[in-house]
This record gives sequence, C-alpha cells and structure tokens, in this order.
Amino acid sequence: ITEMQNHSAMRWPFRRKASSNKEEARRHYNAKDYAKAEPFLDAMLKENPNDTWAMDVLSRLYMNTSRHEETILMMQRIISSKPKPEFLKRIVHAGCVARDIETVMRFVPRIKWTSADDDLLSKIHESFWPEDQCRAFFLRSTWKQDMLFPIFVQAEDRFESGDLEGAIELLTSLMSREVVNESCLMFARQVCESLGQVSMAHDLWVNYLRHIEGELSRKRSLAKRLKHARRYEEALQIAMMVLEEEPNDVQMLTIVTEIAHRTPQTELALDAYHRLNENNEAKLFHLRRFAHAAIKSSSIEDMVLAVERLVKNDADANATIRNSYLKLCELNAYDQAEQVLKIIQDSLLRADLEAARLLEEGDPKGALSLLVKGLEKHPDYISFHMRKGIALEALGRLGEAITVFEKVLQINPDHESASQRRLKCGLKIWPEEEYFEQITIATEAFPNNINHQFDRLNYVLSVKKDFDVALEIVELCLKYYPNHERSLLYLALVHSWMGNHDDARKAIRKCLIRWPASNDVHITASQIEKNAENPDKQIGHINAMLAVHGLNPVKSTSPTLAITPQYLSTETEGNVHDERLVSIVMTTYKRDPLLDAAIGSILNQTYRNIELLIVDDCSPDDNFAYLQQLAEAEERIRVFRMEENGGTYLAKNFGMTQAKGDFIGFM
Repeated sequence: ITEMQNHSAMRWPFRRKASSNKEEARRHYNAKDYAKAEPFLDAMLKENPNDTWAMDVLSRLYMNTSRHEETILMMQRIISSKPKPEFLKRIVHAGCVARDIETVMRFVPRIKWTSADDDLLSKIHESFWPEDQCRAFFLRSTWKQDMLFPIFVQAEDRFESGDLEGAIELLTSLMSREVVNESCLMFARQVCESLGQVSMAHDLWVNYLRHIEGELSRKRSLAKRLKHARRYEEALQIAMMVLEEEPNDVQMLTIVTEIAHRTPQTELALDAYHRLNENNEAKLFHLRRFAHAAIKSSSIEDMVLAVERLVKNDADANATIRNSYLKLCELNAYDQAEQVLKIIQDSLLRADLEAARLLEEGDPKGALSLLVKGLEKHPDYISFHMRKGIALEALGRLGEAITVFEKVLQINPDHESASQRRLKCGLKIWPEEEYFEQITIATEAFPNNINHQFDRLNYVLSVKKDFDVALEIVELCLKYYPNHERSLLYLALVHSWMGNHDDARKAIRKCLIRWPASNDVHITASQIEKNAENPDKQIGHINAMLAVHGLNPVKSTSPTLAITPQYLSTETEGNVHDERLVSIVMTTYKRDPLLDAAIGSILNQTYRNIELLIVDDCSPDDNFAYLQQLAEAEERIRVFRMEENGGTYLAKNFGMTQAKGDFIGFM
C-alpha cells in the first residue's frame, strides 16, 4: 500500500501539470497573449507529440503571429493523422500567405469545395494567378453548379485569352444566380466591368445590398473591403448606410475620414471628424485626415482649427500646415493665413511658409534670399533645401538646383520629390546618355514610382528606339499598377511598333471594353491600325471616339484614306448660330502647302460666329499679299503682318491683342 501511495504521489504532479498547461495555454490564447500561451503549448507537445488539441491551437497561434511556414509544418503533422476539412483549409490558407504554391496545390484536391469557400478560393486566386498550376486548378470542369467564384475566374480567363464572346456568354449564364459572398461579389464585379458589362456589375451590387439588408456587421466588412479595393465612392455609400443606423460607429466614422476626400463628398470627412471629436474618440490620425479634407474642401474655419490642434498635439505635420497656409493665401483669406503664422510662432516652419508664399507669388529671388539665411542656421533642414532648389529652378539656375536636390537625397535617400525634381532639371541640361543613366538609377531606387518609369519609357521610345526595353518598362509598371490605363495603352502601342499587330489588337481590345468612353483609348486604337496599314479601321476608331461625344463622323477623300487636313471632311445638318464670338489666331510664315487647307478647316466649322486672325511673321515671299486677297473675299478673315520676323510666339501674342472674341483659340 505504501509503495502504491508513493507511486501515485509521483505520478499525480505530472497529470496535474499537464492539465495546468492546457488551462494556461487556453487562458492566454483566448486573451490573445500569444507570447505567454506558446510555452505552455510547447510543454504539452513535449509531453505528448501527438496532442491534436495542442497542435491545432499552436498552428492558429503561428497564423496569428505571421509565422505561416511554421503553420504549414504543424498542419502537416496534424493532417497526417487527422485530415479534417478545417485543417486542410488552414494549411491552404497558410500556403497562400507564404506564397507556397506547391503546398497549396498538393492539398486543394483533398478539399470538398462548397459555395461557402469563396473567401479561400479568392485567396488562392489572388496569391497565384496566373501561374500554370493555379490556372489548371480553376479551369477544371468538375466544379459544382453552385460554385460561382471559379466560373467568374473562367470568364476572366476567356477574356484575357481574347475570347470576348465566350466570356460574356459565361457571365450571362450566371446572372440568374445570386452572389451572397463578399469575396465573390468583389471579384465578380471586377470581371463584369473589365468585360464592359456595366449593367451586370450593377445588378450584382444591388442584389447583394438587398441580401445584406439589416446586417450591420456585413456592411461594415463590405465598406472596409471596398476601401481596400479603392472603390471609394461605394465604400463611402456603405459606411453612410451604417451610420444612419449607428451614428457614432467609430469604425465607419474612421473610414469616412479616410476616404471622403477622394470622392465629391469631401465635407463628409469634416462631419465625421467633428462627431468623433465630440465623442472623445478622435485620434491624431483622424486629425491629420481632417486637415487634409479641410484643404480639399477649402473650408477656411476648419483649416485654421486643424492647424491649431496639430500644433497643440506637437504633431510632425509641416507639409499639412504648409498646404493649409498656401490654400488660405490662394483663397485670399489673408487674416486666417496670418493667424496660422502666429500659431507656429518663431518655428522653422514659419520661415518655410513665408518662402513658399513668395514662390507662389512669383518672387523666387525673394524666396531664395530668405532660404539662404535659414540654411546658414539650419543646414540640414530638408524643407529649406527643397524650396531653395525650386527657387533656383524657377530662376533657370538648373545646375545649382540639381546640387541642392542631391543634398536632400544625401540627407534622406528616400525623398522621391527631390529625385523627381533633380531629374526634371537634368533633362534640360544633361547629355542624353547621362540622363538615361540617371533615370535608370531612379527607377531602380523607386521601382513603384510610375512617373520615373514613364520618364524612362519616353526616353527609351523617343531617343533609343529600343522597343524591347520599352516593353520591359511597361510590364514593370503593370506589375505595380495592373489596371493602369496609360500603362495598358503603352503595352498595346509597343507591341504595335514591334510589328506584333495581333498582340497589339488583343491588348487594345481589352482597353476598349474597359474604358469605352476614353479618348486616349480610341486614339491609341487608331494609331495601332495606322501602324498595321489599315486606314479604314484607323478612321473607324476616330469616329468611334467622336460618337462618344455626339459628334458626326469624319471621312477622307484621299485615295489612300490619308488623315490630313486637305482630305478630311464631315457631313453635317445645318450650322450652329451663337451670339458669342470666337477668335482663332493663326500664325504663318511663307506660302505653306497646307495654308489653304488649314484656313478652310477653320472657316468650314459648323460654328459660324468666328473671326480668323492670320498673322504673317514677316514672310519674305508674297504670302501676305495672298492673305490680303483671301481677307477681301471672306469677311471673317482679318490679316496682319509683323514688322520683323520674331517667331510664332511673338506673332501669337500680337494676334491675341487684336482679338475681339469672347473666346480665343489657336491654329
């Protein structure tokens, strides 16, 4: 009996310790104190390596602490003995976050997918599309009929492959089905809009809102999802719907402060901040957004209030205060601008603002003098350097400006504005090869700066004529901004210039579907057909653009359908009569072969109430005498002759002084 009692006494503390480990692990994990929970879970697995509960909780702990590779290893241990559906889905989710496509594709065949799994399917698509294994997974034909997300993926794939009709047919087959999952809704609308099916996208939106009527939690989730997708007007709409029922919802008020200034309803951000402030919920980041919205909406009172509170909070907000001050000056609210100067008192920012104001008022010399004095006392103050560089640039002292911007980059290598301005100055004075070298360095330093990328692209296209490099640049732009219109148009154009006409048409066709009202898209499509020597289609795209604006089509009387002034015309019914006179200033030098065609293109406008002022820039031939003959025959023509040849700008300026119209245009 004594031996049994002694043995029991020895075993009991271990049983008690194991129980204690689980209780402590559960307690700390539920409190989200993961650092304290983990040692207890490790102790449980040390005692029993096959403890499913401990492995389950520890894998979730790894997920919550962004240790997804460890999650994968832990889930593999669990699944080897207990391949429960939730475990399979967890390892797939972890694999998506870790970008481990091999793990994901090894386990997705073991999952019995249902319509409740759209979130995970969306994660897989977002993580790996269009890699071959991911495409094969989504394009398989064994999906159940109630699985909508994969079908929308298949529609998108058909569109990307050039099968527009097949894609639309697939979408149409889904329109009788109701989308009830947020992830599926977001993706489905994106696909519909890419295919130009705007009404389908609208119907999906309306039906989903009807489905979540009265469910505030789902509306909150949708508002956040829309915000992350940069669909700001829709996110604002949903946030305001929640606020109608819960006026003090901090989450939604916060979203409104963040996104309202990106919509036509900027004033809503101001209202949201005031409500947060009244409820003692306003934080510094809310205040920063409030200040930005005040500037955007030109709210004088709110701008001053924002500056007062930013200074009171000792916030690092020089740029915001500077923009507020300049906006007040722009609005002629000089009393309030002076109030801002008093608020910041004798700080460095005050001198910075005064220099900025001098620059805005066109006095770069005065600004430069002020900044030089400031830099003597504060040689590393970046704002002074930036403004000094801008002043030097305005004065045409570009080499000195470059040196100043380089000083800024020495202090802060990540200062994109300094890099941008340095390149802008360098473009005007550097040799071509040096500029190309510098813009290449800038794109490597700031690969997601699309302005740098386009500066380099323009140089590669106009100077180097290297279409292979141009294509690499465009593809890099699309990596960071996959739906950027200008990048997609350049993709089509570069393929066209390379002679890849089918690829160019495929690329521009997608743009025509996505942006059917864009002038740039139609003009690019026209250029592509010109490069492919299809003048009839070239004119067709120009006329499609004109139709968007309700304008009549043009036609060419040239045997080759050339689009030049002497051949272009349009058929119209009647003329436009208006009391407002329009003055057109045309400058000429010598008898240009296109002179008559250019004059005719002005006089033959449907808008009749015009005067054409032709300024001859002291031509050495009989051009002016010829113009006088035209003026005698057409009362709407007035002709002038410069006393000496001075170039088109002087001639245009003179023509403007002679104009009598309510509006002035140039030819």
